[in-house]
Amino acid sequence: IASSATVAPAGTTAQKTEFEVKIAITNDTSKLRPGMTASADVVTDTRKNALSVPIQSVTVRTPEQLKVKDGKAVAFTAGKDGYVEVVWVVQDGKAQARQVTTGIQSDDAIEIKTGVKEGEAIVSGSYRAISRDLNIGDAVTIKKPGDKSDDKPAPDAN
Repeated sequence: IASSATVAPAGTTAQKTEFEVKIAITNDTSKLRPGMTASADVVTDTRKNALSVPIQSVTVRTPEQLKVKDGKAVAFTAGKDGYVEVVWVVQDGKAQARQVTTGIQSDDAIEIKTGVKEGEAIVSGSYRAISRDLNIGDAVTIKKPGDKSDDKPAPDAN
């Protein structure tokens, strides 16, 4: 891996930072030509039997943002950055915030180490609904995959 990045000039359509990586190819190289480029996904870790949720279902809030509607404080412990990492679960048709500890992640899922148990209904929805609008005690509707009976933009549970 190169020790410094190649940065495209600002204002161009290719505004990205790249690090050149040299690899050894052990399979058939007959279709490769000098100057060809490639893209790759590098897997740094995998976990078998890990509990994971959709990545958009995990959000951060300050402890002050995680209060019950009547103003009663709920016990959450903020990290060094002042935020609490939470997943919203459905209990009795209402959203409840659960503080979680996360692990590795992919493009679409994130490992949950603590805070949620297998089989619990997790709230998913738009980024805004999960990260800003949803509050403890809000009513949520459980939808089955492919159910189009209710097209409201409210969060739903998987």
